[in-house]
Amino acid sequence: MKLFELNSSYLQDLKNTALNLVYTASANGQDKIEMHDMISDLNSEGFYVTAKDIIQVLDGEGSIKTANAKEIELDTGINDTEGEMSSGAEQKDKAADTVANMAQAQAQKGIQ
Repeated sequence: MKLFELNSSYLQDLKNTALNLVYTASANGQDKIEMHDMISDLNSEGFYVTAKDIIQVLDGEGSIKTANAKEIELDTGINDTEGEMSSGAEQKDKAADTVANMAQAQAQKGIQ
């Protein structure tokens, strides 16, 4: 049981440290982190990990687009398709349109 607790604690510390590095890189305007740089930074923090370990630890994190043996691509939150972020009003309009379309479809189902 003690070994499990130590392992869980180590993995949580590793994840927290890796995410701090990701957030710092993102705050500095980076959209990618080279995997060898991440491994080096984590080694300097006392973690001895491989690319596979980092990929597993960061799996499912919203701030990560992709992670592979070469690099970690960060999700910067910017809408890549339009080149700029949508305003709050535009997002509300889209949501209202979606709701209106769904209501109309449901009403038509009820009529038939």
